[in-house]
Amino acid sequence: MLTLDDFERKQAVQDQRLHVMERVSALDAKLEAAISKSAASTGIIASIFATRPDLSQTEFIQLARHAKTLSPDILNLALIRDTVVNYAYPLAGNEKIIGLDYRQLPSQWPVYQRMMETRQPVTAGPMELVQGGVAVVVRIPVYHTDPKSGEERFLGAVSAPVLFDSLLREAEVAVLEPTVSVAIRGRDGQGSTGEVIYGDPALFNEQPVLRRITLPGGSWEIAAIPRAGWGSNNTTRLWVIRTLGGLLCILAALMAYAVVRHLQQRAENEAELKQRSAELSCQNAVLEMITHHAALPDILEMLTQLVELHNPEMLCAILLIDKDGKHLRHGVAPSLPDFFKRALHGLAIGETTGACGMAVSRGERVVVEDMHSHSYPEDFRALIVRAGLQSCWAQPVKDQDGRVLGTFAIYQRHPATPEPAEITLIENYAALAALAIERTQTTETLRLHDAALNVAASAISIADRQAHVVWANQAFTRLTGYSLDEAVGRTYGRLLKSGLHGNEFYRDMWQTILAGRVWHGELTNRRKDGALYHDETTITPVRDQSGEITHFVTMRQDVTERKIAEEQLKNLAFYDPLTQLPNRRLLLDRLGLALAISKRSGRYGALMFLDLDNFKPLNDQHGHDVGDLLLMEAARRIVHCVRAEDTVARFGGDEFVVMLKELDTDRTVSATRAHGVAEKIRAAVGAPYRLELLQAENGETAIEHHCTTSIGIVMFLNHESPREDLLKWADIGMYQAKAAGRDTIRFYEPGNT
Repeated sequence: MLTLDDFERKQAVQDQRLHVMERVSALDAKLEAAISKSAASTGIIASIFATRPDLSQTEFIQLARHAKTLSPDILNLALIRDTVVNYAYPLAGNEKIIGLDYRQLPSQWPVYQRMMETRQPVTAGPMELVQGGVAVVVRIPVYHTDPKSGEERFLGAVSAPVLFDSLLREAEVAVLEPTVSVAIRGRDGQGSTGEVIYGDPALFNEQPVLRRITLPGGSWEIAAIPRAGWGSNNTTRLWVIRTLGGLLCILAALMAYAVVRHLQQRAENEAELKQRSAELSCQNAVLEMITHHAALPDILEMLTQLVELHNPEMLCAILLIDKDGKHLRHGVAPSLPDFFKRALHGLAIGETTGACGMAVSRGERVVVEDMHSHSYPEDFRALIVRAGLQSCWAQPVKDQDGRVLGTFAIYQRHPATPEPAEITLIENYAALAALAIERTQTTETLRLHDAALNVAASAISIADRQAHVVWANQAFTRLTGYSLDEAVGRTYGRLLKSGLHGNEFYRDMWQTILAGRVWHGELTNRRKDGALYHDETTITPVRDQSGEITHFVTMRQDVTERKIAEEQLKNLAFYDPLTQLPNRRLLLDRLGLALAISKRSGRYGALMFLDLDNFKPLNDQHGHDVGDLLLMEAARRIVHCVRAEDTVARFGGDEFVVMLKELDTDRTVSATRAHGVAEKIRAAVGAPYRLELLQAENGETAIEHHCTTSIGIVMFLNHESPREDLLKWADIGMYQAKAAGRDTIRFYEPGNT
C-alpha cells in the first residue's frame, strides 16, 4: 500500500508537470510569436533604411504606418541615426523621444552597444519609457554597404516598443494564473542570468517547469508550478486508495492504463508543440525573406513549400490577379502538374470558374469538399480528375485596405473540409503572401517614384521647415552644381543665395508658404562656381496627418536664357542699338511719368532737343563708321552732364533729347538750372574729338573733328498738352538756335511766335 501510495504521488506530480508544461508551452509560443511579429514589421523599415540612408521623414511615416497596421501592438516606431532618435511615428505622444541620445541613457546604452557590437537585433527591457509606460523594445541595427568600395558603415537602428502588459494579455497569462503560478526572468534578453521581470522569483527554486523563449538577440526563461503546489491534487485519490484497499488489483490496472494514457498524451503534446514551433520558425524565415527584399516568386515558393513540408497531404498554389482585374495568373504551385498550372493561368474570376475564381469574386474563403461532384464545366472537371485532385480550399489574399490581390489555395487528393487549426494555417499564410506582395509593390512604387523624380527635367528638392535640404534630384545637381551629399543638411540660403533679393522679398515668400499656400516666382540664385542664374521657382508646403506643415517641395526651372532673350528684346524695343541710350518710345514713357510727378510735386521740368552741327560733312567724307564713333562719344559726353535721374535719349541721326525733371517750384530758378545744364552740354559737345579708326585711312589712324550743338528748351509743369507737343516745341526751339547761328541755346515759349 505504501509503495502504491508513493507511486501515485509521483504519478500525480508527473501528471501535473505534463499539464503545466502543456499550458506553459502555449504561453511560450504566443509570446515568441507576438515579439517576432513586431520584429518582422520593424525589419521591413530597417531593410529599406539600409538601402536608403537618406530616408526622409515622409517616407519613414509611410513605412511605419504600414508596419503598425501589420502589428497593431507596437506602441510606436522610431528611426535612430547613429545613437540619436531622428524620426518617430506616431509623433503625437512621442515628442519626448525625438533627439534622445542612447549614449546619455545608462539604463539602455549597454543593450544598444551590444546591438552595435554583435550587429544583431536585440530585445531590451521591460523598461520604463521616456514617454511613459513599461515596454519591451525590439531594436534592429542598420548597416549600409557602399556600392563602390564595399565598405559597411553603421547607420543606426529601427526601434519598436510593445507594452509589456499587452504582451502578457495577448499571451493570455491572466487565463493561466488561476491554476498555474508563472514567473519570467531575463531582462534585456539575458535568459536565465537576467533579472526577474514578472512573477515571484522564488518560483525558480521550487523545481518548476522551465521553458526558454527565444527572442531577437536573446531569450527569456519561464518558470511555472501549480498554484496549489506539487502533489496538491492527490489527496482525494489517496483517500480512495486507502478506503478501497481491497481493490488494489483493479487500481493497479487503472494506474497502468493512466500511465500509458499520460505518456501518449505527453507524446502528442510534444509533437504538437514541435509542429507549432516549426511553423513559427518557418514563418519567421519567410518574414526574414520579406525583410531582406527577396524576389516575390522566391518568397511565394517558400510559403507553399513550407505548408507542404509540414502537411504532406496538401498541395498548395498561389494565384495573383492579373493587371486587367478580370483573370488570375499563375504565381507558384510547386507540386501541381504542369498541365493543371497552365489551366489555372488566365482563369476568369467568377462564380463558375473554380474555388479560386469564386474566392476572389466573393472576397471570402471558399471550401469545395469534393470537386468531382461540384458543378464545374466538363473540361475543367476532366483536368481535376486527371490531376488526381478532389478538394480545394481557396483563401483570398487581401492587402491592408481589404483589396483582393489573389488567392492562397490548398488542394488534397481526397474529400476534405478544414479543421479550425487548418483554417488558421491558411489564413496566416495568406496574410504572409499579402505582406510579400504589398512589400514588392511598395518597393517598386518607391523605385519608380525615385526614378521619375531623378529623370525629371525640373530641379526638384525637399526641405524641412528650417529650409534644410533633405533630398534633391539629379536636375538639382546639374542646375546648382551641388551633389546630393553636399546639399543635404544645408539651407538654401547657404547654398544658393545671391544677395540680389532683399529681406522683404524673402519675408513675403515665407509668409506665403508657412500659411500653407503655394509660392511661385522668379529668383536670381548663385551656383556652386559663383555664376548667377535665373530660375522660375514653385514652392509647395507638405502637411502631415495632423495638418502641420513639415516640409516644402521646391521645383526650379532654369530661365536664364529666356531672361537674356527678354532683356535683348527689351533693349531692341526701348534702347538705341548704337549708343544704348533710351529711344523715342522709352523717352515718351518716362516723359509721361515725369509729367505726373510734376503735377504732384509742383516742380518744373525741362525738355531739350539737341542737334549736332557739322555732322553730315563728317559722314560724307569718312563714312558711317566714323560718324557712329562721333555719335557714341557725343552720347557719352551728354550723359556725363546730367543727373542719374534725368534721361538722355537718341531719336536717330544726330538728334538727341534730354529730359530734366524735378528742378524747382519757381519757374525762373528752374529755367536758370536748365540753361546751366544746356551750357554744360554745349561746352562738352563742342570740345575737339579724336576718333580712332578701325582701319587706317590715307595712312591716318585717327581723325580730329570739331562739332557743336544747337539746343532748344521747353519748360513743363503739369502740362496738359500732349507729350508729342512738348517734343515739337523743343524741336522748334532747336531750329531757332540753328537760325541764330548754331552752337547756341534757345527757350521756346508755347503761344509765342
